[in-house]
Amino acid sequence: MKIVFLFDAIARMGGTERILVDKMNHFADVAGWEVHLLTYQQGDHPLTFPLSRKVRHRDLGCRFVELYRHGAVTRGIRRFLLERRLYRRVAEAVEAIDPDVVACTTYHIIEMRALNRCKTGALRTMESHVSRANVVDLYGGGFIGRIRTWLAQRATLREVRRADILIALTEQDAADWRKDIRVAVIPNIVGCYPPSVTYASGSVHAIAVGRLCSQKGFDLLIEAWRSVHEKHPEWFLDIYGRGEMEGALRSMIADCGLSAVVTIHEPTADIYARYMESALFVLSSRYEGFGLVLIEAMACGLPVVAFNCPYGPLSVMGEGCEWLVENGDVGALAERIITLIEHPERRRLLSAANRERARRYTAESVMPLWERLYTTCREG
Repeated sequence: MKIVFLFDAIARMGGTERILVDKMNHFADVAGWEVHLLTYQQGDHPLTFPLSRKVRHRDLGCRFVELYRHGAVTRGIRRFLLERRLYRRVAEAVEAIDPDVVACTTYHIIEMRALNRCKTGALRTMESHVSRANVVDLYGGGFIGRIRTWLAQRATLREVRRADILIALTEQDAADWRKDIRVAVIPNIVGCYPPSVTYASGSVHAIAVGRLCSQKGFDLLIEAWRSVHEKHPEWFLDIYGRGEMEGALRSMIADCGLSAVVTIHEPTADIYARYMESALFVLSSRYEGFGLVLIEAMACGLPVVAFNCPYGPLSVMGEGCEWLVENGDVGALAERIITLIEHPERRRLLSAANRERARRYTAESVMPLWERLYTTCREG
């Protein structure tokens, strides 16, 4: 089996990048497939996560990130020409490889267009790592913003419908996509499932992880922590991430008088060590494609409190879970955190239960689903 993955660059500490690398490494090292990674904005930057030597990586040299040094008119012209160059180079690479499967995510419409324009008999697959409802970022408010968003959504859906199959992370997201395309559901893989963990029952640190953007809801978490701090000033909140809201969040922490107990840290490659030093994990996202950090924390034996946001937490934590609170309910989030702080024995029991639940998302459990999907769809 020969498979081609198209992705812009493996240059961030993001969950999607790590998942793609883990999958490619499995296909090459375990399944024995011929795996190709095509990037177009990697350049000379090292890959953030280690790629198997058996995976054949080629960068196509179409760096859209460099367009922003130009003015609007020049940028538009250069972008048009660079897109055509990318389409041509992807088509030439795919023709030379002659794969059985080509794959990309729904993150970037340019990647979907590039694979859809290829003249190939390969199975065309696309992966939804966010959700159908959030596959296109909003282009601001007002009439013009709504029109731009609507046009972008239509263009994206048009490309998705040209694929042979879309792979969603949750049943909820799959249900939304099924009116557009054939869908399979395969959850994310937890990158590491430590062979053993010792729950840090004496820790007074809660942890949250993710990009510092509106989606992740850290502003809601900081607001909730005001209530937590009033009852338990000895507890700390550690947030790991970077993003466009960092300045606003730091100002919010200061305005709330929480500078001594809430800290924003740089992303770290050793996040599992930070999990295992913590007493509980909080997911405050407004929406998710899946919420891989939730599984990572559970694999490390952490009790978790999360908003029941679309999509992901419900499928992971289960219907009726008392630690899954109404989406956006800051008061309920704070109340559940305080409950766990005040009941260490419940935390210990949750630690063991969550670790066992996370076992369902190991590579040993999930990767056979991918192998079966690609093989049966290709043959059928």
